[in-house]
Amino acid sequence: MFEFLKRLFSREGAATPRAPERGIERPAPKAAPGKIELATSGPQALSDEDRADISDIVAKLAQGGFDTRDDILEAARYYVSDPSTLTPADRAWIDATVERAITQKRRDEASWPATTEWDRLDSAFDALADQGVVALHNAGYTMSDGREEVAEAARDWKRAVRPVGYVFYHGQDVERAIVGDRLMLAYGAFAGAGATTTQIGERIVATLRRAGFNVDAPKDDDERIAILGLDWRKRSPV
Repeated sequence: MFEFLKRLFSREGAATPRAPERGIERPAPKAAPGKIELATSGPQALSDEDRADISDIVAKLAQGGFDTRDDILEAARYYVSDPSTLTPADRAWIDATVERAITQKRRDEASWPATTEWDRLDSAFDALADQGVVALHNAGYTMSDGREEVAEAARDWKRAVRPVGYVFYHGQDVERAIVGDRLMLAYGAFAGAGATTTQIGERIVATLRRAGFNVDAPKDDDERIAILGLDWRKRSPV
C-alpha cells in the first residue's frame, strides 16, 4: 500500500484515511483532485516543475521513515493521474530518484545510535497505551483523519485497560518535524471514560518527560502538546 497517496487523498478531502502503523490497512481511493493531469493520447514528458514536486515527495517519504521502497515508488509514479502515460525516460528517472533517496536514507541510518529519539517516542506511546491512552503514529494527514483513526483504534482496542483518551500526530506533523525541531501532538479524552482532557494531557506530558523529552505543556485544552528539540530519525521498514 502506498501511504503517500492515502495522505494526498486525505489532504484533498477524500474519506479514506491512512491506517495506523500497527492497524489494518485499507485500500486507497482511485482518484483525487489536485493531481497532475496528463493527456491520455500517449506518453507525456514530465516538466521540470513536475520533477521538482516528485523529488520533494520522494525525499519527504524517505525521511519520514514510514514507507517502504515500493510505497515510495508507487507514490512517485501515481503523482500523475495515469502512470501508463509516463515516458520510459521519466519512469527510469523516477526509479533512479527513489533509489537514490532510499540509498541515502540507509547510509544515514547506519550512523544513527541504536536507539533514536523516535524509538524513545515509540516506547513512550506504548507506555501510554498501557495507561489506556490510544497513541498513534502518523495517523492520516489531517486532524480529522487522526480522529477517525483514533476512533477505529479504540473500537479495536486489545489492551487490558480500557481506553480513556488518545494522542496522535499526523502526516503534516511529520513533514514539519523533519525540517524543524518539534513534533506537535493532538490529544483528548473519550466521553464517559472517567478522565478529562486536561487529565489526559497531563498524563501524556508526564510520560514523555519521563522518557527524556523536552515538552511544552499546553496552557489549555485547545492547545496541542509540543515535543521540542526533536531530532527526527525513524528507521524505514525493510
